[in-house]
Amino acid sequence: MTSHVDLPGPTVSNVVQIMGLSLQSSTYDPRLWQLVRSARVDGVRNSAPALRMIIPAAGHGSRLRSELPKPLVPVGGLPSLHRLVTLARCIGAEPIVVVRDEVRSSIRESLCTAGLEALLVDQESGPGMGFAVLDALAHTGDDDDILLVWGDMPAPRYSTAARTLLLHRTFRSQISATVPTVRRSEPYVALERDRLGAVYRVRQSRLGDSTPSIGESDCGMFVCRSGSLQRALHRLAKTWASSSEAPAELDFLPCLLEMQQELPVLCMRLGMPFESVSINTPSELEAVNTYYRRGTRCG
Repeated sequence: MTSHVDLPGPTVSNVVQIMGLSLQSSTYDPRLWQLVRSARVDGVRNSAPALRMIIPAAGHGSRLRSELPKPLVPVGGLPSLHRLVTLARCIGAEPIVVVRDEVRSSIRESLCTAGLEALLVDQESGPGMGFAVLDALAHTGDDDDILLVWGDMPAPRYSTAARTLLLHRTFRSQISATVPTVRRSEPYVALERDRLGAVYRVRQSRLGDSTPSIGESDCGMFVCRSGSLQRALHRLAKTWASSSEAPAELDFLPCLLEMQQELPVLCMRLGMPFESVSINTPSELEAVNTYYRRGTRCG
């Protein structure tokens, strides 16, 4: 894992340089050029906001058929949660891990044995990723930056996180969130954009939505302004609680659309296909392990 590296100051020239080929028409959000042309860059700030990395890791992992808690299932020879907490340390973020109460002690012991530290938070508000994130947000400040990484998608690259964070902080005053995406086959999640580049629909196969054979998907990684994220999730939670037809859990992904009610959500194709693979089944776990064995995940 890459050791901590200070990111360059957020300026337009740095963004263009670090994004490199990602600014080709096939990979970038068209609205990026509107932000570049506006030249309203936040690099003049004396200090960056605090960065917290939220890792929802309260899943049971029953489909993995493992005796270990899902966050401690080995991926590439290391518990998946260890990889994510190490990423937080590399990127300069304070990790906040959302767990179930019954596995809190085993997770804390595992992290301590590895010399890793993280704030452990119980998921108490309700079911689903939306409530998991809300429980973690209670331990953040309103002006913090949030790097949200799903605990069951354990192959995020440092370079993807670093470039996403740099892009977000460059244009922070003009956007709610920045999301790295990937074009992949048979996506579980498919993002649909309008003609201006904004995501206007999120399709999820697990909810019974039809998804294309090849489409644009998230990578299980999101950089958000804490205040925007909290307000959007509270609105969604209020609607969820008052609806008789609401699903059993509060889903997070509709939050991408909800945050756009305040400021745009910038989606950039910065990821690699293996970063979007979750480990819900033995076959998916083997797929991620294969990437590690081949040395596919680098940087």
